Amino acid sequence: MNGNPWPPELSDVIVMLSDKLVDSNAFGIPFDDMLRDFNKYMAKRGYYRSAEMYPFRHPVQYWIFTELRNKVHDLRLTEPEVEKRLAKMIRQWADRVAKGEPIPRPVLRVEDKTRPPPAWMEMLERKKQ
Repeated sequence: MNGNPWPPELSDVIVMLSDKLVDSNAFGIPFDDMLRDFNKYMAKRGYYRSAEMYPFRHPVQYWIFTELRNKVHDLRLTEPEVEKRLAKMIRQWADRVAKGEPIPRPVLRVEDKTRPPPAWMEMLERKKQ
């Protein structure tokens, strides 16, 4: 808000309402938590052999985060751009769920053998033997 509490400007009302819609999404995860989870995913994605192995809170996070991660790398998005795209993607998925579409579960694909596993995974496998 611009400091003048009443009457609010139309742009302030629209921003407040759109933020409320994003926060009250069908997945029960507030926007700030989704953003925090996305940043954590970006930091820790390399520790897992594939995105499907990452421990997401909700299946929709897999679909949102993997697509958004690709956009971040392809388009070199800034933090505000990431926040806008994340909010837009949450709304899109909420609309899909409202229409009755199911959220597909992530399915493990064929492993990418060209990329070596992280060192800690190799250490765990050696300890098992």
